[in-house]
Amino acid sequence: AAPQEGRTFTALALAQTAALAGRRVLVMECDFQRPVFAKLFNLADSEGMAGVLRKKIKPQEAIFATDTANLFVIPAGQAVVSSSELLAGDNLESVLLWAKRFDLVILDSSSALSKPDARLIAGSVDGVIYCARWGSADIADVSAIARDMQTAGGHVVGVVMTMVDTARQGLYEKRSSSAPAFARAS
Repeated sequence: AAPQEGRTFTALALAQTAALAGRRVLVMECDFQRPVFAKLFNLADSEGMAGVLRKKIKPQEAIFATDTANLFVIPAGQAVVSSSELLAGDNLESVLLWAKRFDLVILDSSSALSKPDARLIAGSVDGVIYCARWGSADIADVSAIARDMQTAGGHVVGVVMTMVDTARQGLYEKRSSSAPAFARAS
């Protein structure tokens, strides 16, 4: 919902996991106001996804291979103020049609609270995974934005709780030594 919730980390972790399992994966950076892929992957400047959506370049001209086999990225390009205009046109649909050559395509969007971009993307993809930061995400915001995604035509497939402080949450408490580890069949 908000900035710094772990969307990019989650998108790239899912992508890398799928790529390591042998799937051909493409991650498209659609956070046009705070692009980070070029820096993360040490990529040369390019028109990126913004250039693709403006039809300045073709998707295959914007794609970069990563150090992980089977994992490819399209960075956003230079920061853009009018990101919603880029996503509102029919061009996203044609790029997604082109991307069907990959086994998995992940779009990393901007914060759903700050821009309508995530809602614009939601209706064009098979599913939405919502990231909420443990200890700071407001449950009312999570519910409202999940409803907004559905209203926009998106299918929310789940919520990923990010940045969980396992030392402070009580799901994995120590068992007493007298508690049985498992039930034995007689």
